[in-house]
Amino acid sequence: KLGPDFAEALRENEREHLKDCAKSCEKFYCGAAPSKPWQTRSISMGSVPPEDFAQEFAFPLDLIKVTQEPIVSKEEAARAIALAREENVDINEYTSGKYKLGGDWLAKMDKTRNWFNTQLEENIFPAIAASFPEVVTNVSTLRAHSVAMLKYNATHPRTDVHIDNGVLALTLALSPQTDYEGGGTFFEHLGEDALVEMDAGHATWRPGSVRHGGHRVSSGQRYIIGAFLLLEDRVEHVRRLKNRGAKLRQKGDLNGAIRHFEWALAINGKCATCLKDLSELRSSLADMEPQ
Repeated sequence: KLGPDFAEALRENEREHLKDCAKSCEKFYCGAAPSKPWQTRSISMGSVPPEDFAQEFAFPLDLIKVTQEPIVSKEEAARAIALAREENVDINEYTSGKYKLGGDWLAKMDKTRNWFNTQLEENIFPAIAASFPEVVTNVSTLRAHSVAMLKYNATHPRTDVHIDNGVLALTLALSPQTDYEGGGTFFEHLGEDALVEMDAGHATWRPGSVRHGGHRVSSGQRYIIGAFLLLEDRVEHVRRLKNRGAKLRQKGDLNGAIRHFEWALAINGKCATCLKDLSELRSSLADMEPQ
């Protein structure tokens, strides 16, 4: 009922999704395995459901999972850091909002990526599949789309609050807590002081649309791996429409951007970032009208 342009936008989402999933399997583990329940505690993501598959993720939204036993041994976590240092992770940096971060993409780090793929196959993917049976049909559908190792220290202390570009997201702690002061992951709806602090080998996995950030490290070094995850058999129409709308906005096509945000909201009327972006754009257009 939203017309042929909307239908074509959905088909474009499907084409993008297939391409992204195929690219994921070029570098990261894709394969079948039985799910493996893992001991976790659950944290509510509040009253706003995930941007995609909101109906499948039923209330209560206790969807932020934090391991209560390590998903990776401390020895293996230390080996991952050592491998990454061999691959020069310490000399690279990039920007997260207004902050600079140390780190690099695992797609460029063969040894570290091979280590991570073993962890995906043995424990991480099976545990995530067991945590989210409402959306993960089986382990073979999980795709590690974008994976980075991040290094926090006093000069690269934290991230902006953000969401992750995947239906699910993973943060894997690699450094012992004795290696740094400060740090931890926080979720915006709980406040920056409600930290999830994880020792080496522990992890959190959650819907990618949960707004969160890395808390400031004041001294020492904290290494983590962050991963954005896709599901081969589920297309994230809301996220892809919203992302395309953001690109159109950057190009100056405000009307095209508005249309994409409206389409995303037609699928999920509670998409908070869609509502925010749409409101900002409409205000911009109103300001441009002659008085």
